[in-house]
Amino acid sequence: MKVATFGCSWTYGHSTVSNNLNWPVFLKKYMPHLEVHNYAQAGTSIFYSIHQLQWVKKNNPADFYIFQMTLPARLTYWKDSTDWNSYRVDFHSTTMYGSEVFDAGLQILTAQSRRPSLNTRAPAVKLAKNYFSQINDEVLSLQYDLAVEYVKKNVDFYYMQTEAREQGYHDILCLEDEFGREYCEKYWADGSHFGKTGLKRTAEWIIQNASL
Repeated sequence: MKVATFGCSWTYGHSTVSNNLNWPVFLKKYMPHLEVHNYAQAGTSIFYSIHQLQWVKKNNPADFYIFQMTLPARLTYWKDSTDWNSYRVDFHSTTMYGSEVFDAGLQILTAQSRRPSLNTRAPAVKLAKNYFSQINDEVLSLQYDLAVEYVKKNVDFYYMQTEAREQGYHDILCLEDEFGREYCEKYWADGSHFGKTGLKRTAEWIIQNASL
């Protein structure tokens, strides 16, 4: 069975945690019969993940789709008609995007952007500062709500890593709520990114809750 995963750094991995080790790697380890393809990218918006979902369904369909919803107030854009397949690399018996994906013009921005990060260019940072200083909270919330509803209808399993209740999403499974704040703070290795122990538990939790 082919599984496709989507999300931000909570699914892609973090450079300070065992060189981008991620829970899809442990999903493959625990269920070797699965073909696991990770389409997440660190720092990206939920709209980027939806674009990836649509692209995968059209160009490389999977049998099961797992979607980690990232935080709102993120802005991501890229070159039109990108051949995303050309940026895929092997990673611990799974596939994911290599660093060359930034050749696609991928620009990753958040409301907290103050300087270029990853491959983000200064003009994009200026755009983010202007965008997030002008757009109102109700528009951001509306955009995110619509994205969440789209995800619910188009994937097999979805969840949030953190802050689901704070954002008013009481009907979405959230790792922070499921594991408990004490556990998360103990095993977060960088910010709210899990180290190996937390990544293993995440994979186990997804296997159980997604009924894989």
